Amino acid sequence: MQSRKLMTSLLIALMMTLSAVASASSVNKSTNLSSQNKDTLSGKYEGVAKSDQMGDIPLTVEIKNDNGKLTGKIDTPQGPAAITGGTFDAGKIVMKFDAGGNEGTVTAMLDGDKISGKWELGGQGGSL
Repeated sequence: MQSRKLMTSLLIALMMTLSAVASASSVNKSTNLSSQNKDTLSGKYEGVAKSDQMGDIPLTVEIKNDNGKLTGKIDTPQGPAAITGGTFDAGKIVMKFDAGGNEGTVTAMLDGDKISGKWELGGQGGSL
């Protein structure tokens, strides 16, 4: 009887230890994944979109990256344009925006704190 109580106590202690180790391992994995998926894109950017037809267009862009899905807005002298969708993966940005009922696109790369690439809207486009 004494050995049965001892065995039961040891089994309970073993189960509790394994449970604690498994729980700690799970926390470490989620913490590591969070740090690997750190958002490097969200924020406010200022720059210039270039166009042969319209010249240089100053921009202020606010981007929110929610696990690779993009939202935000683009402010230009012609008015604001909502970012209606887009993706961010491995530094590559693909974005759609609404400029007064016309859909535009941006295809670019994030390099450090700078975004560079191409834009297109209604048959016009250029670099940014």
